[in-house]
Amino acid sequence: MFGPVLKGERVTLRPADDSDPPRFVPWFADMEVTRYLGRRSAAALYQEVDFFKKVGESKNDVFWILESDGAAVGATGIHGIDWPSAHATTGIVIGEKSKWG
Repeated sequence: MFGPVLKGERVTLRPADDSDPPRFVPWFADMEVTRYLGRRSAAALYQEVDFFKKVGESKNDVFWILESDGAAVGATGIHGIDWPSAHATTGIVIGEKSKWG
């Protein structure tokens, strides 16, 4: 599922939309961006579209797009949620390297 809009002072978390999958293709083609991710290979656009569809329909994942200064810069999520045990894995990727640091 896509999470609700959460606004902070510097960052907004928002649900994904159709404009988001194409952003991830160049980000995930960059080895510096994927350095600490579980996947180390570039993804094609159709793979990103499939991922967004699956995560949007999932009952055990919550996913957000990270925005800074009104522009998408990455994503975060809570994945593999075991609701009865209150256990999950979280992650974050900042694909826009100008926002690192």
